Amino acid sequence: QNNEAICSEIRPKHVLQQAFAEIKRMVETEEKDYSWSVKQLKSMRQDLMLQSIDDAFAVEVYEFHARCALLNDDIGEFNQCMTR
Repeated sequence: QNNEAICSEIRPKHVLQQAFAEIKRMVETEEKDYSWSVKQLKSMRQDLMLQSIDDAFAVEVYEFHARCALLNDDIGEFNQCMTR
């Protein structure tokens, strides 16, 4: 199976912003667990990267993901956030 991104599956920034607000809410209220949030945030980071979105919103996503990783003692995931 080819893992290349399909343009129609990449979420535009306004959709990412809505999704991020919901992901953040679910993490902060502990409605979803850490493994769920990692999958969601990685997918979001990929969409940001593929669209070359490198603004304050992207920084907020990366910082939130890094903070979640640290709070869950996931240094590998934290390091991935820091490489951007």
